[in-house]
Amino acid sequence: MYFRCTDCYAATWVQGVDASAESQTLKCQTCNRGFTVRGSANLSPDPRAQYETALALAEGNGLDLPTSYSVLLGIMTLEHAMLMRDRGLPAREVTPPAGGPPREAGGGTAAAPPADAKRRQSPSAANVIEYDPAFADAVAHGYVSIQQAIERGDRTKFAKRVAERHGLSESLAFMVADNKISVMTAIHKSREEVAEVLRPTQVRAWRRALEAAVGALVLVAVGIYSVHLWSGIEEESRKAEEWTETVTAKIEKTRQPEPEGRRELLPGEVPKRRVRIEKDTEGRVIEIVGPDPSSVLLAYCANQEQAERFHAIELTAAVPPYPGTKLGVFEDGAEVGKRYAIRIRRTIKGRRWVAGDGEKPIAAIVAPVLPEDAPRVPVLRNEPRTKDS
Repeated sequence: MYFRCTDCYAATWVQGVDASAESQTLKCQTCNRGFTVRGSANLSPDPRAQYETALALAEGNGLDLPTSYSVLLGIMTLEHAMLMRDRGLPAREVTPPAGGPPREAGGGTAAAPPADAKRRQSPSAANVIEYDPAFADAVAHGYVSIQQAIERGDRTKFAKRVAERHGLSESLAFMVADNKISVMTAIHKSREEVAEVLRPTQVRAWRRALEAAVGALVLVAVGIYSVHLWSGIEEESRKAEEWTETVTAKIEKTRQPEPEGRRELLPGEVPKRRVRIEKDTEGRVIEIVGPDPSSVLLAYCANQEQAERFHAIELTAAVPPYPGTKLGVFEDGAEVGKRYAIRIRRTIKGRRWVAGDGEKPIAAIVAPVLPEDAPRVPVLRNEPRTKDS
């Protein structure tokens, strides 16, 4: 008899099956798969009766004899056999064994099926099994059986359906189609791939947010520090102005007439014992140290090349305000309407006022234009006495 394999659908000849035996193994000659056959009540011990039973099953269900024998032996179910029939299987030719006609186990020649029974076999019995060649590699490695390859049809379309249904990538869908991984494994892998792709983006987003937060904190800190610093500068400037005004007022009140016989100071002249003046090799003033800003400004004007041109006017706050710094404003007679100023700063101990750095000539700048209500302290001048005074 012939039986048909459920994997490769090839028919294999066997001498016979002992229906009374507890179990025996039949092996497919094409794919070398083995099938364990146990004693079955469907088979009679008589080979001729076995043939008649198989032929009746084949004619009643439109099967061929090898498939019918496989159903009787329990190798495949009747539903499986009818599915093969609907799909045009079997697809391998039944090749008689070498060495003459087959013989039964008892030594006699096996009964050949009638000619009309051969005509009733499936017309596709001589064809090759047809499935998508794209499954060939998976079938060769044992991932997919031929039956599965036939049931899945077009490999590309099957993979596309799997990808759309489960939201998988193309590579994972083809692995599922080839039975290399299960659908659940593919879904887990897909989630891991998406997480791996999104992880750098999330890290960059957190980093940008952190940098923005740090930048905002730095700006707030700088702003607070600037407000405190500017408030301190304004407070120091205000205190310096109040001190200058107080000292000037006290000087005005306590000033006494000069005793007779004392030499009268020239206009703009400052007593040398009160002011220290340093000059470079070319005679230019590089530093002036005095007890107050007015004396420093007067000394600066009096020690220019053409001293009669320069007239001290007033003291104002520095622009921008800075603690312990004043501007000494003066006029140059050669330039009518223009005013200039020098910076006069208080020493660390606060007892003296200094203009210049002792290295370069004292530089004058154009006096800034201040609002009308800005505090100003006029410079006291020593005017020469007239004959009437």
